[in-house]
Amino acid sequence: MRNRIYKFIICIVILSALVSAEMAAHASSSVLDSSVNLINVIKNESGEGYAWDNKYRTLTLTNVNIDTDDLYGLRLPDDATVILIGDNYIKASHAAVQCVGNTTFKGEGSLTLSSGNIGIFINTANSRKNVKIVSGNFNFITDNSAIYSEHIPLSIAD
Repeated sequence: MRNRIYKFIICIVILSALVSAEMAAHASSSVLDSSVNLINVIKNESGEGYAWDNKYRTLTLTNVNIDTDDLYGLRLPDDATVILIGDNYIKASHAAVQCVGNTTFKGEGSLTLSSGNIGIFINTANSRKNVKIVSGNFNFITDNSAIYSEHIPLSIAD
């Protein structure tokens, strides 16, 4: 009988430790519930899972989780570079990402884009601008287009 009680107590302790570890993992990855808008930013900016270096116009995403009902989850200025680290997720109502000019995506991480309409919306009429996907793993969950532009080219490096 005593052995059963000890085994039962050991099982409870192990189960409690597993539940605590799972809760800690979820607590450390906060969800941003509003758009990250970098279009008119004139200084460095950072938040949970992202860091914007204004001088080099570089955004580093590290396990970011943006889940918003706003039109756009992430808004990028002209000449932006996005570096992907870890597993990143952006969800918005119209487009997960809005690019207003030259934008380069690269890194060893992943980016899942979810929206009611478009994954990456390239929003400029200047046909000399472009969006490049150099590296990274991309997943699109959209009702319409993964990537959409009326005016500029997209290149995906192999």
